[in-house]
Formats: sequence, C-alpha cells, structure tokens
Amino acid sequence: MAKYDPNQDIPYGVAGADFPLTFYDRPQYMFANLLRGNIDAATRAMLSPDTLTPDQIKTVRDVLLPGKKPNKLMKTICDIATNPLVIMGLVVGLWKYPMGTLRPLQMVRDGLLPKSAAMGKMMSGLHGAMDILRTVPGMFKSLLGVTRETAKFIGEHGDKANEIFLKAGPLSKAEGIAVAARLDGLHAVDHSMVKLFRNEPEWIAFMGGKDVPIAPNLQNKMSKKLIGLSDRLRGWFDKTRSVISTNPEAEARIIREVEHQGLDYGKYREHYFPRNTQYDKYYNQSIKGTTGVQYRKWLYKKTKEKIGREQIARTGLSMSDLNNIRSLESNGMVKSGFSDMTQSILNRWSDEASSTVREIWNDVGKLGLNEAQERVEFIKRVSNYYTKGAGKNLNFLGRLGSPKRAKDTLDAMAGALQDARFGGAEAIGKEFTEIGRVLAQPATYSLDPWNAAGKYLSSIANSYAWHGTGLGQRIMGITETPGVFRGAPYIESYLMDNLIPHVRGLKSYQELHHSLSFGVPKQKIYEWIKASPFVESTLGDKTKKWLLDYFGQAGNSLSAEGMSAKISEGFYLSTLGANISPASKNLLQNWITTINLPGIGIRGMYRGLMGVADQEGALVKMKRYLGMLTSGVDSKTAYAKAFPEYVKDAGDASHIVESLLAGDMAREGYTKLIRAGGAWEKIKRGLLMPFSTSEAFNRITGYYAGRNSHLFHNLGKYANASPQAKAALLAEAGEMGQAVTMYSHFSGGPLAVPRLIMNLPSPLRQFMMFPLRYAGFLHGSLRLGPDPSKLDWGTIGRTLAGSTATYIAAKNLLGLNLEPALMTGALPVSAYERAPFYPFPLVPPALGVIGGVAKSLLTGSAEGLAGPTAAMLVPGGLAARRMYRSFSPKFADYRNKTSDGRIPLYNDDHALIGTLSPMQMVLRSLGLQSTGVAGEQGAAKWLMTQRDKIRNYRREYLQALYENDTRRADNINQNFQREYPELGPMQVKKSDINAMENRREISRLHRILRGLPSAYKPLFGQIINEAAIGTMAQDIEAGSLGSLPQYIQ
Repeated sequence: MAKYDPNQDIPYGVAGADFPLTFYDRPQYMFANLLRGNIDAATRAMLSPDTLTPDQIKTVRDVLLPGKKPNKLMKTICDIATNPLVIMGLVVGLWKYPMGTLRPLQMVRDGLLPKSAAMGKMMSGLHGAMDILRTVPGMFKSLLGVTRETAKFIGEHGDKANEIFLKAGPLSKAEGIAVAARLDGLHAVDHSMVKLFRNEPEWIAFMGGKDVPIAPNLQNKMSKKLIGLSDRLRGWFDKTRSVISTNPEAEARIIREVEHQGLDYGKYREHYFPRNTQYDKYYNQSIKGTTGVQYRKWLYKKTKEKIGREQIARTGLSMSDLNNIRSLESNGMVKSGFSDMTQSILNRWSDEASSTVREIWNDVGKLGLNEAQERVEFIKRVSNYYTKGAGKNLNFLGRLGSPKRAKDTLDAMAGALQDARFGGAEAIGKEFTEIGRVLAQPATYSLDPWNAAGKYLSSIANSYAWHGTGLGQRIMGITETPGVFRGAPYIESYLMDNLIPHVRGLKSYQELHHSLSFGVPKQKIYEWIKASPFVESTLGDKTKKWLLDYFGQAGNSLSAEGMSAKISEGFYLSTLGANISPASKNLLQNWITTINLPGIGIRGMYRGLMGVADQEGALVKMKRYLGMLTSGVDSKTAYAKAFPEYVKDAGDASHIVESLLAGDMAREGYTKLIRAGGAWEKIKRGLLMPFSTSEAFNRITGYYAGRNSHLFHNLGKYANASPQAKAALLAEAGEMGQAVTMYSHFSGGPLAVPRLIMNLPSPLRQFMMFPLRYAGFLHGSLRLGPDPSKLDWGTIGRTLAGSTATYIAAKNLLGLNLEPALMTGALPVSAYERAPFYPFPLVPPALGVIGGVAKSLLTGSAEGLAGPTAAMLVPGGLAARRMYRSFSPKFADYRNKTSDGRIPLYNDDHALIGTLSPMQMVLRSLGLQSTGVAGEQGAAKWLMTQRDKIRNYRREYLQALYENDTRRADNINQNFQREYPELGPMQVKKSDINAMENRREISRLHRILRGLPSAYKPLFGQIINEAAIGTMAQDIEAGSLGSLPQYIQ
C-alpha cells in the first residue's frame, strides 16, 4: 500500500472521523449506514457510536467530498445539509409548524389556556409558575405583580440603606453594636430591660437605683460619625415603614384589626430597633406536631391579614444579647460587670421557675391521670400559677408570647417531661432546668444593624406588596373562584401550600419542618458545649460563651437557612467566580431558547437588537450604557438610564448578584445585602462579574426581542395610535418582553423555581434549576401553537436544527466544541463517568463534594479529595485550577516544543496527552474546549472500544478452533471481515497459542502476579500461596490444545 500524507490523504480509503462522536454527529452516521443497508450499524450509531468500525463511520459527506480533505466551508455546508437533525428540525419547525406570533405565550402568561391543556402533575415538576398556572386566569400575572412590587420596594429602600452605611464608611462589629444600641434606646431609662430588671435586688445594688439607664455613657463614647449613622438609620426605618399605610382608609382597617387582636399599632417611638428573636425548643417541638392542613389554615389567615410584623409595637418580653452587651462593656459604654449581674438574675429566675414547675409536675403525677390528661392538667396549673396565683406578678408566662403560643409551649414541655421519665432522675432534672430557663429568661435579639435592617426591609416589602397594592386580595379571590382548578386539582396545593408562602416571603410546610429538624442537633450541640468542661478548658470562657450564643436561641444564632445560604454562596463563588467557561456558555442561551419561540425567530432577535418603529434596540442601549460607564457614571445609575424599559418591567440587574451572594436564586429580588461595603464584598462581586454580566446581557437581549417583536406584530395599530394608546401598547409590549425573559431565561425568584425542587434547601437545588427548567421549556413549548389544545412541535424542531447547525459550524470553522452550551448540554443529562453519583444527572456541588470525599474513603485514593473537589472549596477555585493545569510547567513542557510551536501537554501521571497550540491552551484555560482536545478524548475512547471489540472477536475465534467447531469459527471470521474489511481474515499465531494455554492453565491470581516486576513477585507470591486461597488459586495442567496448533499461519 502506498505511503500516505496524513495532512492530505485519507488513509485506507475510509473516513477520517470527526471525534468526538456527539449527539449531533450520531444521526449522520446512522443515516449513512441506513443508506448502506446496515441496520445494526445504524442502531449502534445512535446508541453506542464508539462501537462503529472504520468502514461504518463513513458519512454522506465522505461520498460527496471524497479523497482529499475538503475545504472547511464546503465541509460545513455539506455536513449541515446532510444532517438528519437539521433536516427534520427545519421541516418540523418551519414548514409543519410555522413560526407564528407571541399570542400563545401571552395566553400562557394570562392563564387563558383551556382546562384540557392543564399541566399534568408529573411533568409539572420541571416547570415554574407560568406554565403550571397557564389554565388559572389572572393568577400568574397577579403573583408576578407581587414579586415585582416586592423586588422594587426592596431594591429602592435597600439601596438607600446601603448608601447610609457607605457614607459612614467601614465599621467594626463593635461600632455596629453601638449604633444598634443607640437605636434601641439602651441609654434611656425607659428601655425594656430596665423595666424588666429594675425591681431586682442585684440590679439595685449594682446600678445604684431602680430607674438607671443601662448605657449612660453610650452617646458620649460614640463618635459623630456613629451618631450620624444612627440618626440616618432611624430616619430610614421611619420612612420605609410609612410607605405601607399611605391610604387613610387602609390604615384605619389595620388599626381596627390589630387592636382587635389585643395589640398596639406601631405608633411613633422615640427609640426603635427591629428585634428578631428565635423560638425556644419547646415551641419548636409544638410546631413540629402541626399537620399540613393546620399549617395551611394558618397561612390562609396570614395571607388575609393586612399587617406586617414590624408594624406592631413591641409588647412581648425580649432583651439584648449579652454578648453584645459585653462588647459595649469593653468600650466603656456600659458599666463593667453588668452582663454578669444580669446573668445572675436570669439564673435565679430560672432556678425559681424550675423549682415551681417541678413542684407542679410532681403534684400532677400524684393524680393518677393518663398522659393526655396529665398534659392538660399541667398546662392548667402552670397557667393559673403565673396568671392568677402566686407568680402573677412575675409575668413569666408572658415570656412565651400569645396565649395560644404559651399553651402550645407548655404542652410541649409536659411531653418532654413525660419522655424524660425514661431517662431517669438526671434526664428529668435537665429538663426541669431547661424549662425553668425558657419560662424565666426572655428571648434575646442581636444588636446587628446590618442583619436587622435586611430583615426589617423584607418584612415591610412583603406586607406592602401583598396588602398595600391590593394584589393579595385579588389572588385570594381567584383561589376562591368555583372550578378554577378543574383539570389539575394539584395546583390548589401547589399554590396554597408552596407558591403563595414563597411569594409572601414565608416558609412552606416542608421548609418549616426542615428548619425545625435542624434545631434538634443544634440543641444537642448547645447542651454539650454547656455541660462539657473540655470546651472551656481548651477554648476559654469567652469562646465558650460565644459558642453558647451561636448555638442558642439568640436572633443571630445558627439557623438552617443561614447555614444553607453560606454553603450555597461559597459554591457560587468557587464554581462561577472568575470563571469564563460558564459565562461564555451562558451567552448562547438566547440561541437555544428565545430565538426559537413563536413570534421571535431570527427576525425577532434582529428587531430586538436594532429596534423597531421609533423604539431603539438593545445594541444602541448597550453602547449608551458602556459610554456612561467609561465617563464615570456608577453602574446602577447607568443601567437604569440605558435600559429604563427593562428596569421598569423586569428589575435591576443587581438582583442577579444579590441572589448569588445570598446563596439562593429563588430569592432573586427578595434579598438585599445590607453591608458596609468592605473590600471582601467588592472582591466577591468582582468574581461573579463574568457570569452576572453574561446573564444580564441574555435577559436584556431576550427582553427587547420580545418587546419589539410584539410591537412589530402590532405595527399597524401603533403607527395610527393616539399618544395614550401608544403608551398602552408600549406597556403591553413591555409585559410581553418580561414574559419572554421569564419563559426563556428562567430568571430567579419564587415563580421561577421548578415545582420538583422548590422546597429543597438551597445547597440541594443549586445549579439544578436551569437544566430542569430547560427541559420544562421544551415540554411547555408544545402548547405554544395557534391551537393550545393541540401539540405544536415547532419550537423543539427549531431548537434542534439550530443547535445542530451551530455545533457543526463551530466545530468545522472555529475548531470549538460547543456541545455543552447547546441543546443537549442544557438538558439534565449524566455527568462525566468519573464523577460522584454517575450516571445520575443532577448533582449539586455540595453533594458532589460529599460524594468525592466518600469515594476517596471507600477506595483509599486521594483523588476525590483533590482536584475539582478541593477547588470547589475556594472562591474562584475551578477557574484557578483550570489555569494551573493548562499553563503550569508541571503539565505543559515549554522546553520541548514541536517544530511548529505546539506545546506538549501531560496529565497527572506525566503521560503525554498531546500537543496544543498556544491558542488551544488559552481556550483550554478558559474552559472553552477546542475540537482538538475534545477529539483526542473521543478518539481515545473509540480506540479502546475498537481494541476490546477486536480482542473479543479473536478470543471467540480461537475458542471455536480449539473446540474444533470450524463452522462457528468461519462465521466469526466472516463477521469480523464484514466489520473490518480492510484488515482481512483473522490468522492464528504462535502467541495466540501461548495466550490460550495461559488462560486455560494459569489462575487469575497468578496471571496478575505475572504483571508485577520480577524482583517483587516472590514476596506477593508467598503471601498468596500461604493464604487460605492458595489451593484454589494454583495452576493446572489442562492438557492438549486439540487441533488449534494446526491453524498457525
């Protein structure tokens, strides 16, 4: 055979396959094998293309453009024109089901689809609220109004709070505590803690009197900067709260409702600081017993209330966190020893309450009641003692809150005492001590101005958006419409038990139980720290007190939500931080979603970029935005001025970063980080800039594509409309742009989360939303035809054709493998084979790390602890690791470049992977896989498959000859020649005889021993021979190989 030039000729006359053999390549090979009449190869081309032989990887292009390697452009045109996915996609997406208009999407948004098109419960797990509520008129639009008003309120007032903190400059934690203490009135004589303790002898002796302020030196010790910050924050609290009751009639209704509940409406107070306390373990236990039906009733009542938590004047008993008081002591603002004095009073109260409860419990135990009666009697006697009896002046029962909550808590206490009986005297003694502490000690709140401001803002915003706008009343009216959930009864539960609580900023029933369950181990840790002398002896008394507060019931103590948010934030920073790969892949989202929607298409995208009628396109606005940035305008102001329509309808782009740093995309628009603006905060925002910028670009482009397409479809109306009619049409177009953005870009917030994962903790749903929603996007598009009662495959067809054509063009012309960024890469498919939990397709980073560690422990290899697992624990870790593995001299041999300047690249085992050009190395470092790198991996997999396949053929052929079954041997040889016609018939060699003898006579263990170096064999051989398996593993004499030797050629 003539020698061939690898740069010009195609060896052996077979195809030079374009590795890797991806989803988009497989139909080409299937089609070619069908034309050849090879059904088996056509089937394997789709299911296992690595098993295709060299003759079977010929495509139609190899026939049309034979011989020399074709021109790249001609090759691309030929590949696209002959790919069945492109052909079928275009036929389905443009001919059978034409592009149409945006009207079907508008009907989905407005809930106007017929009941026959209601979303099924099983498939609803992939979808957010828009698709699920497509048959409930007005519901999604009303819920969207609530989320938009909430986000708008939080964004506007949160920015003002941040401006206040930024003006003050960086603050230490101690300075923040001082500011909060002044707001709380800790320097005033009417502070609640003064009222709480002033009659106690310890207080009088330490303070020198009854009505003495706790922090008399507070203002004298504070700088002008801190006092000014405190005054500005107070003004912010007042102004934010005042927005919710601007309507006098609404405010009158609120006052009547609140006073009817026995509470005082939040009138002006000289000193005000939001107090966020946590429930005690007994009330948590009572909540755990709440059924789903009971919880729904409570939520229903909550959604009917026209009052926010923070509007009610503080009538319950609470006190500042003593750790915060100690900080004030150390700065001379509070008399030294005050916290110890206060703690001694609390300890005495706890002992007295514990003794009282013990006496009552013992008396109840003598009555011979059953467990239920015993609990009722205990509640009755404790309540009477602290409301009518000897303890009525102590008001200890008031520590528990409302009468209903007090009753539930006392019931849980009785249950705990009943359970403690089985643990003996020590267990029941601990329970009496804890009950005494809960009864006697008020709930504590943290003097953390940043955390308190954020929670205050969320509470006010949720109340305003639900009640102050009238949207809540409209939503509840829709739920009460007869037959509104006909065809999909599960939607009622989805709405009432899950979606509406999330929209209102509340927990669902499942989330409540997640949070309460977290309290069990937290309480055990608290009790261990409190009882163990080891903690104090090793970490010191101050650290022990801090740990007790952190794991205790203080307002800023450890919580399930807080821990989840921190975990998720860390993984967002490590995986997306400074990482160009996900940002670049994300830029193709419009190509696999928006452009394929009915009413959009290529022309719609063009109108979105270039404009329509007198409305500018996104490109002009982006240019204006960049111009403002370069002229020194801050990004938020520039964004609002450049994209006013988008900001009005879809919100500010900062919501993206806020939700990532809050650790939960479901909270997009619902969270505002009230921070002092330190260097670390700026670094984190900088790390997330590549991804957040790409996401903002996608949403802006999609929004203006939807907005301008709607205008184009109504151009006749728009051209002849009056100014008022034009304004209405522009508003309608903006709503359509918003709908297109939400439908095709899966923007965050409670309405966007798929039903399947909406109640999971944020670390367990991280990075799962996009693949699930994309699968839901394709599924939901089946109802976007002109007749929603019939399936419309147009969007799927256009998506398939567009993704395939893009993949082929990028591969042939640019040398890039874009498969991960296109249709199949966006779907929930299996990860790489070595990944933990493979082949399960949806594994969030938190579980991936746990799986990697478990894999290392089970296999005894450190592989799961290093590499990607370790990188995910460091901000920007994945990007840094990829850069290191691309450019480090450990992997790239710069001293031995090839003649054409390519650089050898090695793996962890120092084995050569291949040689890369500088551009390929840069692409690799950015996470943009070139076809050369991807092709090398695909070719390696294909070669190993071919090697194993040929080995199996030869093994079966030799076995048939050994058994003297010439007919079977001939069949095997013929099959081999049919699969590999270039290789000719199989031949038997002497090495085959030796291999057959070894397989028949040498045991598996001894064959493994043969693979060891000769100097090491004696040691391991002795261990095997002396083990109990030595006899089983011994070699044998198998005798003659029959007629096999006569076939040697």
